[in-house]
Amino acid sequence: MKPLIKLCSAFALLLATVQVQAQSKTATLHMDGTVEVPAEEITDGNYDIDISDFDFQDDAEAIEYFRNQGGESHFYRPVLSQNRAVLYLKIKNHPDHDAAQWNDYLSDKKLPIPAIQPGSAAE
Repeated sequence: MKPLIKLCSAFALLLATVQVQAQSKTATLHMDGTVEVPAEEITDGNYDIDISDFDFQDDAEAIEYFRNQGGESHFYRPVLSQNRAVLYLKIKNHPDHDAAQWNDYLSDKKLPIPAIQPGSAAE
């Protein structure tokens, strides 16, 4: 019975570790359109961005908007049903970049921010 308990405990620990690693990192979208990744080690280059203030009417509108916002070393994929877009950094293009260097790169690639509607949370 003890080996079974140890095996179950090890499996539970493994599941908890995988869940923590699978959690998305969040980048900050500032009011001026600048996207900022957190100051931590860049591992996979995927970051969630809150797009709830964009007020897209449908998926096609969000996809069209973000299709035009990518660059040489990044692109976005909207997930409108979750009010987020995923920023993908092409870390293979700049494997030695740290967060500060990525933020410097992104500061030149600001997102055009739509007018915030009165009463929205971002005011």
